[in-house]
Amino acid sequence: GSRLTFGMGSDKLVQLVDPGWYEDRDAALDRLFARAEVAYAPRPDEDERLAGALAVLEPWQPRLRLLSLPADVAGISARSVREAVRDGRDVGAHVPPDVLPFLAGS
Repeated sequence: GSRLTFGMGSDKLVQLVDPGWYEDRDAALDRLFARAEVAYAPRPDEDERLAGALAVLEPWQPRLRLLSLPADVAGISARSVREAVRDGRDVGAHVPPDVLPFLAGS
């Protein structure tokens, strides 16, 4: 009775359709979307790349869900948080408080 949903930014959605990652991209995406949905949040300045990815994903469109995020959150990516942690910058405003202990010393 549970439902699996992967959440990702549009930058990751673009990577999801990159055929370089697969022997048979469509078969792999069939397996993914048979088991899960994908909720994606548009990143700033990704409109063109996102449109291309969504065109490829048209057969699985019922398994995609658009997440609308506030502008101050939409630009925060896992990559930017990882880089900030590596540089010793405070990421407290960008991740939930319960996550911070896992980032200490990273």
